[in-house]
Amino acid sequence: MNIVKIERPISYDEYLNLEYKKLDELRLSYEQGFLKEDELQARVAIVYDRIYDLIALKENNRVVVPFYYLVLFDSDKKQLNYAVNNALDSLRIGEMSGHRLSSKELAVFLKYTNDIDFEETDVNKISPEDYATWAMPDKVQFTSRNTIVNGVATHNMRTVVYPTVVWDAWLATLMSYPSSKVVVKMKPMDSSKAISAIDRSLSELRVKVSSARTDSEALEAQKHLETLQLLLSSLQSENEVLLDVNIYVTAYDAVYTNDNPKLDDLQHETLRTKIVNMKKQIRRVWQEGGFRLNNMEFNQALAYIGSQISGYDPMENDGRGIPSNTVAAMYPWVFPFVMDKGGVKIGTSEGAPVFIDFFKRDEERVNSNMVIVGKTGSGKSYAAKALLTNLAAEDAKIFVLD
Repeated sequence: MNIVKIERPISYDEYLNLEYKKLDELRLSYEQGFLKEDELQARVAIVYDRIYDLIALKENNRVVVPFYYLVLFDSDKKQLNYAVNNALDSLRIGEMSGHRLSSKELAVFLKYTNDIDFEETDVNKISPEDYATWAMPDKVQFTSRNTIVNGVATHNMRTVVYPTVVWDAWLATLMSYPSSKVVVKMKPMDSSKAISAIDRSLSELRVKVSSARTDSEALEAQKHLETLQLLLSSLQSENEVLLDVNIYVTAYDAVYTNDNPKLDDLQHETLRTKIVNMKKQIRRVWQEGGFRLNNMEFNQALAYIGSQISGYDPMENDGRGIPSNTVAAMYPWVFPFVMDKGGVKIGTSEGAPVFIDFFKRDEERVNSNMVIVGKTGSGKSYAAKALLTNLAAEDAKIFVLD
């Protein structure tokens, strides 16, 4: 399977449709005599303000955020269907929403893995038999140090050093780095092969412990030794599975693309994020997390193939054996902000608008109680009025006790 992070703009089409539906409901209330004309006009004006905000987000101020995907592979279609349904059930039990992509959604997803700027609605003009061709890049050029995909310079790298100990959501910050794509490729390792590999590593580590020249080297080797002994115990008791893992990172370099005279004839005015010294920056961020990236110089073709969404890994034999529990802790799989369709926009979080439906009920929200807290003059009264105005526009009954 692959765990994939790409960047793409949030679609607000469903949000817009719900606002237009609210307009229809208000007109119906007016026609049935529940609203006076001045009440209707006041409410319609508020809903139109919300519609204009959404149109701006859709057309001019697009919000680009990381999206995460789980891609499963199997030569047996029946077994693949079972695995997909099992994965969806597991996510649902963990209170994380997910769904299987339709053919059209799959085409858009695959196109985003090689193209960072296109109009998603173009897929509606394509017949299903042409989805695969549409999703493919138009032109790929390889140099010794980077790969130019559809006129955008990319740096393709592979993780070659991992930290000894990892933490919950250990790839969260690294995956969220802007203007990058991350593809984690993994395949279950045969149990006997995994145990043999660990046995060899344990023998090497025992030699390192006994021949270490400094106490720090001996402590580090001893730490590795104890970790592998625990893993071996889990594998032998069949509580754990070892996976062959490779992590490929693609960085989209807007600055290099714009500055490179060889790319002058290509138009890319809306490249995502312009980061100076993109390759150095992303290597530094990963290094701070205890990882090391290989630049894959003179191997850009291999790195590019590895970064594609497929069951094939050209560097499978060079992968890292990682326990399945550690892989599961890579990322929490949730957006860091609330995005209730049909909700009231109350602000932004990490550059993305926050929409809250105060009448939504789920495992966390069992009622609509809330409190607004802030120091004098910070805008508590204004916030309350703004919320009440939006709720009134949806025909909520409001009583104010001051």
